Amino acid sequence: MSLGNKLTGAAVAAMLSIAVPFVAVEEGFRSVPYKDIGGVWTWCYGETEGQKPSGPVSKEQCDFLLRTKLRAIGIAVWYLVDTPMTNSRWAALTSFTYNVGLNAFRTSTLRRKLNAGHPQACQELMRWTFVKKTDCKIAANGCMGLPKRRMKEMSLCQS
Repeated sequence: MSLGNKLTGAAVAAMLSIAVPFVAVEEGFRSVPYKDIGGVWTWCYGETEGQKPSGPVSKEQCDFLLRTKLRAIGIAVWYLVDTPMTNSRWAALTSFTYNVGLNAFRTSTLRRKLNAGHPQACQELMRWTFVKKTDCKIAANGCMGLPKRRMKEMSLCQS
């Protein structure tokens, strides 16, 4: 289904019905803050912004935070992409942007290719498989989950 140019509450809800469970699985749930592979304090479902919690965070709080952030990011992505998107593509781009940050998506070749209507734009997701300068496509680097996530995002983006 092409969403055209009109952003509605129903459209956001449809995208979130795909993005929330996708991101929850890809990020995984951790109630206690920990340092991720990049050395960044992380909690809930890959949350890194704001003050690090001093103790465990409830699943309900984390679920609410994830849904709220994905809604805001999804709306921002909507306005940054000039071409019509399916709910699946929108969810994939929202997941990607949640992972890399809004500014990274805003300035990416991926976004430029999407806006130019490039038929293989979604393949750009596979260029984003590094943590700092560590290539996560190399199994010994211990971050193979990232290229696997990008493959899933690319598949979703193309559907």
